[in-house]
Amino acid sequence: MIELKNINKSFYSKKKEQKIFNNASISFDNVGLTAIVAPSGTGKTTLFNMICCFDKKYDGTIDLDGNLMTDELVKKNISYLMQEDNLFNNISVLDNLMIYDEVEEKDIDNLLKEFDIIDLKDKNVSNLSGGQRRRVALVRALLKKPKVLICDEPTSSLDKSNSIVVMDILKKISRDILVIYSSHDDELVDEYSDSIYLVSNNTIICKKNNSINKIVNVSNDTFTISKKYKKNIINNITFSNSKIAILSIFTLILVFVTLLFCFSILKYDVVHVQVDTMKQENDYTLVFYDSTNVGSCHVYKRSNDDYLRLNDNNLEKENYYYSSNDPIYYALPVWYYFYQYDDSIDYGKYIGNVPSSKNEIMIYQIAAERLLNDGIIQADGSKIKYDKIDDLLGKNIISGESVFTITGIIIQDLSIFEYLKTESYKVYDIDKFYRQAYYFYGKYSFYSAHVLTTFETIIELNNNYNEYALNAYPSFIKYDNYQDIEKVIRNIDYEDTAIIRDYYNLYGTHYSDAIEDFSFSIYMAKYIIRYCIPIIIMIVLLISYLLTRNNLEKNSKNIALMKMSGFSKKDIISSFSVSMIIYYLLSFVISSGLFIIVTRILCSYFTKLYYFYFDPFYLEISYFIYLLITFVVLSLISYFMINRFYNKMNTVKLTRNN
Repeated sequence: MIELKNINKSFYSKKKEQKIFNNASISFDNVGLTAIVAPSGTGKTTLFNMICCFDKKYDGTIDLDGNLMTDELVKKNISYLMQEDNLFNNISVLDNLMIYDEVEEKDIDNLLKEFDIIDLKDKNVSNLSGGQRRRVALVRALLKKPKVLICDEPTSSLDKSNSIVVMDILKKISRDILVIYSSHDDELVDEYSDSIYLVSNNTIICKKNNSINKIVNVSNDTFTISKKYKKNIINNITFSNSKIAILSIFTLILVFVTLLFCFSILKYDVVHVQVDTMKQENDYTLVFYDSTNVGSCHVYKRSNDDYLRLNDNNLEKENYYYSSNDPIYYALPVWYYFYQYDDSIDYGKYIGNVPSSKNEIMIYQIAAERLLNDGIIQADGSKIKYDKIDDLLGKNIISGESVFTITGIIIQDLSIFEYLKTESYKVYDIDKFYRQAYYFYGKYSFYSAHVLTTFETIIELNNNYNEYALNAYPSFIKYDNYQDIEKVIRNIDYEDTAIIRDYYNLYGTHYSDAIEDFSFSIYMAKYIIRYCIPIIIMIVLLISYLLTRNNLEKNSKNIALMKMSGFSKKDIISSFSVSMIIYYLLSFVISSGLFIIVTRILCSYFTKLYYFYFDPFYLEISYFIYLLITFVVLSLISYFMINRFYNKMNTVKLTRNN
């Protein structure tokens, strides 16, 4: 028996008291169909919520069989069918009913047959009519074999025929248990009810009471929520609203991809890019600028201030501009740096011999190619052109007032740039032509201006010309492995006053200029991100907060339904936490894959742009570890938000419809 003694209940709106019950008392029989009748807003649903312990803010006592009503007693003895059936959409009838581990499918089938809806077993709930949904909800309410069934407006929104079907079912059930329901349909109430109570003037009045004295034997079985049902609910919460799911995942993907790029930029390492590029290009040579040995390299000026050239002074001037008809392949600097040949330096493969006497020189193949194009000036002023670089060996050339003999040519692989010999106006893809020309300049112009000669030649040049001293001169060092190259580069001292550490005044390869051009933008972004980290963190946390709050607001009734279905606080919080974790996990996986794809595309683009291997957005496992940490932090934030929401949620407000 349920007994309410001296119940006082009020609501407060704008500090004004609205009295619902004033010292109300009522007793219900053990079995029978009992109706609660009252105008809307006078406390029917409030009464049910108090009986079910969803609303504990009242004065007085509510007992069940002489024991004070508690959550545990409600969970074991009472099933509550709300005004809205609150079935989970987008899953089948069976999935909605597989709620308890202790209930077998055959038990569900028996109830479905009894209510004449066995044919709906595998149908999606969203496709059912109102009457069908109401019967399914009744089946679910009866699965734990309750002692009391409470139904709030069981026939609301139903037509006459469906209302009669539902009332027939309730009448049948009430032979064995107590069924308390509310209704506005006076005709149905009078026809079906064993007892009728009116809520009027803040109290409860008995209108009809056909007392039924019957002891109800209730199963002592305990019912636990099945794991499969929890899984179905989590899926329903997570994906029932496709728009919210897509928006949430899309937003998180943007956040995670942005974070990955921020991690990448913050850890951008120009040394790594430089060494990795050298590795892919199979280049073991570093070019160092050593300011301690000024004088070993010489660039000379003659009296007319023209740079010393290997070509006729009248052929090319320092301020000479190439016309569109000149092949870009030869559009290289025309002044030359003279170095003393050093046996300890590995210059690579060569043809001919190294310089050993005065005025003997060794040049690189790129310079030899230029001589083939421009021709060699002879002592009598005539110009002779040759067909291949081998023909240049042993030939005397005049440069200014000096005559040099080419004894050796250092071989370089220039085959991939053959088409740069074509005049630019004959090229179809001019953008590609200029990009490859840019790479060509970066990789080979350095060598095109270098002449290796003997110490005696250097002395003669010192005597005959005004020396143009350099602050630093380059020397070549070839290494056996890339670990040594990286170690050397990382040990270089940097200028502490520089905002951005500039490696490029200290060392170089064929690719340093291009890497420097790109890295400047990366370094600027790096410093901006570094100082904006607090703002970035706040934005990420705010997005996580808004997504979690939105998910809670959209599923607030589901939370109330889960609580009424017997879910524990732990079950509810874990279910919603898992739903958010699914969003984070999907976003994490998609973002990681998207980041890898985008970075590979970008690296491929820059490689094509510069025409050599160039991987500025290299991947590190640490990026994904940082993102995983972010994922864990956001999941914890969602968990604590859901826990706080549960503790503060007003179940009465979520379930009250009148």
